[in-house]
Amino acid sequence: MSDVLEHEGELLGVETHSEADEKALLGSLGDDQDFDPSGITADESVSDAMMLEFAAAEAVMWLGVGELFLQEMVHPDFHFNEELAEKFGKKAAPLMMKYGGELPPWLKEYKEEIGFAAAAGALGFMSWRQIKALKAEDVEKDKSDKPETDTEKSEAA
Repeated sequence: MSDVLEHEGELLGVETHSEADEKALLGSLGDDQDFDPSGITADESVSDAMMLEFAAAEAVMWLGVGELFLQEMVHPDFHFNEELAEKFGKKAAPLMMKYGGELPPWLKEYKEEIGFAAAAGALGFMSWRQIKALKAEDVEKDKSDKPETDTEKSEAA
């Protein structure tokens, strides 16, 4: 079986290595000790600044999701002002860090209710938009199906 796999590997251009080759490679990389992340010290101020930047970028990303939602629901040409979106991200970052990217503890209790309200609201709004569009299509269809009267023909001429 290994001969077949080895032959298929050669046909596919896949290199095969023995266990001895792997051990030799690992031995050439240095000591055999596992990586210990506790040995690495980080500058707290740099870490906090980086975390704030990441949180700000994440807030702006979520704002972008909201923008896409508004484009779908309200108007396809809607866009948030980029400068204001960046300011929003910078102001939202400390809040996001404060709660670790989750809902505040006093609001976690209502997570399911908030999710349901958002889903029900989106469903209701999308249904209303669809009904409005269907009615507009019916009006256009009625206009095109209605035969021209004699007065409309004379006005057109």
